Amino acid sequence: MAVGRLRSYYRDACDDYVRRLRRYARIEEREVRETSGAAPAVGQRRDDAALLARVPDGAMLVALAREGSAW
Repeated sequence: MAVGRLRSYYRDACDDYVRRLRRYARIEEREVRETSGAAPAVGQRRDDAALLARVPDGAMLVALAREGSAW
């Protein structure tokens, strides 16, 4: 899930994760348009709400970091 288009570094990392994880789970990428014209805090709340609205019922969200550790 992303707000706006991913920059090239993040796009590369995302593509790497998707490639690895597709063997084990169904993966869907979702993007929402970034809120414009609002104060940063208001825009972030709108972006957060837009992302959460795109999460299907029963979905599991997992945050991944290339330099992260296994859990």
